[in-house]
Amino acid sequence: LAPTACFIGRRFGFAASAGQTYFFQLGSFDPSFNAPRTGHLKFSLDSLPIPSCSPPQFSFPDPVGDVASPHFEFPDITAVNGGFGEDNLCVTVEFLEQVDPPDAGTEAAVFVRLVFDTDKNPSTGDDLTTTYQLSCGTDPDLGIEMSVNISGYYGALVPLYQPEVPEVSEAVVSFAATSFTVAIPLSALGGSRSFNFAVTAGSNAPSFDIGFRKASDCAPNVGFIQWPTALGDADCKGGVNSIDAALVLQFDAALITSLPCADSADVNGDSAIDSLDAALILQIEAGLTD
Repeated sequence: LAPTACFIGRRFGFAASAGQTYFFQLGSFDPSFNAPRTGHLKFSLDSLPIPSCSPPQFSFPDPVGDVASPHFEFPDITAVNGGFGEDNLCVTVEFLEQVDPPDAGTEAAVFVRLVFDTDKNPSTGDDLTTTYQLSCGTDPDLGIEMSVNISGYYGALVPLYQPEVPEVSEAVVSFAATSFTVAIPLSALGGSRSFNFAVTAGSNAPSFDIGFRKASDCAPNVGFIQWPTALGDADCKGGVNSIDAALVLQFDAALITSLPCADSADVNGDSAIDSLDAALILQIEAGLTD
C-alpha cells in the first residue's frame, strides 16, 4: 500500500482517482502520542471544493542558478506569482525542473515554506532570523504572523500555522509539472491584501538525507517580497530607483515585453507605461516627489 495523505488533526484531503481503492485508518492519541485517548471517533467523507484562482496580479522573478551551494542544487525557484480571488490569495511558485509533492517518495519531491508578515512589522509575530539564516544566509527582516508549511503527508489540505490564532485554518495545494499553487483564505491573512512574504524550498527526495531540511533556494535571495509594491517599483524588488526607470524605458521602446510589477510602473496612472513614468520614478528616487 502507498500512503496518499496523512494528518494529525481534524481533516485531510487528497486527489482521488476513478477505479482506485482507498483504505482509511483512524486513531486517537493524547498530546504526548504515547497512549490511546478514550471517546468516539467520527469519520465523514465528502468532496473538497477547490478554490478558483484569478489571473496573477503580481509576478516576482527569481534568478536561475542561485541555489544555496553545489550540494543543494534542487529545487531552483524561477518565479513567484500571485493573485486575489474573492475569498483567497493564490500563490504559484515556479521551478526550473519538475517538482512533486513532499510525500511523493520520488527524487523530485520538495518541501516548501511560505512565511507572511501580515502587519509588515518585523518586531511582531515569530522571529525566524536563525532558521532563515541557516537556509538562506540572510535575515529576511520579517515578523511572521502566518506560515504555510508544505512538508508532509497532508495531501491537498495543508494546515496554516498562526501563533496567535487558536483555530486551525487550511490552504488547498495543487502541484503541476514544474510548479505548485496554494490557495490561502484571506481570513488567515487577517483579511488584508497588504503584506510582506518570502518563500523557501528544498529537496524532500528519499536519497537526500543530511539530518535536517535545508532549503536549496529562497525567493527573494535577500529581504522579502512586498505587496502591494511601492509606486514606481517596476521590478518588484522593494525599492524605487534608476533601475526601475531603465526598465520602464526599455518597455516603452519594446525592448522587453513585460514588467514584473506593471501596475506600479504606471506612476501617473494614465494606463500607459512610458517615458513620463520613467521621469517620475527618477524624481521619486531623488526625493523630489512622493
